[in-house]
Amino acid sequence: LKNISFYRQKKIIFKNINFKLSDKQKVIITGDSGVGKSTLLQIIAGQLMPTKGEIWLNEHKISIKDAVLISQKPWLFEGTIKENLTLYQDFSENALIKVLKDVRLWDELGEDPLNYKIKSTGSNISGGQAQRLAIARGLLRNKRLFLLDEITASLDKRNSHEIRKLIYGLPIMMIEVAHNIDQGLVEKYHIKTLILTKDGLKNE
Repeated sequence: LKNISFYRQKKIIFKNINFKLSDKQKVIITGDSGVGKSTLLQIIAGQLMPTKGEIWLNEHKISIKDAVLISQKPWLFEGTIKENLTLYQDFSENALIKVLKDVRLWDELGEDPLNYKIKSTGSNISGGQAQRLAIARGLLRNKRLFLLDEITASLDKRNSHEIRKLIYGLPIMMIEVAHNIDQGLVEKYHIKTLILTKDGLKNE
């Protein structure tokens, strides 16, 4: 991130954000409500344009194809697990099975997990399972950067711990926005915590 600034209706949300993330590094960004944490993730994901500055991934400007942005309520639709994973793109069955096993969903969805059908209300899948399905989508597409926006906010303490333990152990780059931090896991996985203010990112 090079000199990233974002204004909304001529009001400065944040400015002069400079930050470098190394391969497979994971960081947590915290800060006051309304400071622009989710906005920053949307900019990194390519869903919003910064007012000033540039974001690079290796030798190219980052694009919407480089990262996966996961929110506290992942988007799911009425259909099978396979359909929700592939989004009607072409992937091998072996690849689908692998990512479901990677996120520990394979043994939770009956005898035929790929054809397990999600109801329109999502009532037959838990919040933690929905999060892991969203993570599996990103793994399936070999996304190098995972952006997590308060993904454990609607989960209980046990599910929050398990989701984070899963993600922190993956060989990916990660930026997580969170109010509540699992300090034990942060220390175990050596995850850096930064504070977002309107004047940039600061060390905790």
